[in-house]
Amino acid sequence: MIERTFSIIKPDAVARNLTGEILAMIQGHGLKIKAMKMIRMTPEQAEGFYAVHKEKPFFQSLVKYMTSGPLSRTHGSHQSRQRRRGDDP
Repeated sequence: MIERTFSIIKPDAVARNLTGEILAMIQGHGLKIKAMKMIRMTPEQAEGFYAVHKEKPFFQSLVKYMTSGPLSRTHGSHQSRQRRRGDDP
């Protein structure tokens, strides 16, 4: 079974030029990258994405962090763990 996944390489990793290393590590674990885009989240986007944390004390600092610089948004797919291990689903 093919599973889809979404990942974010956060602003500090992008600023430290670690995007390539992180993508290589992810691909090394079987992820096939289908789409990738460098974006800068707006406060409204970050608040919406992390809405589940809205009542938590760290929410505002999370929004500030996620909007502090560009990030890399990746969509990919991989074979489910059951199939990779050879287990009978």
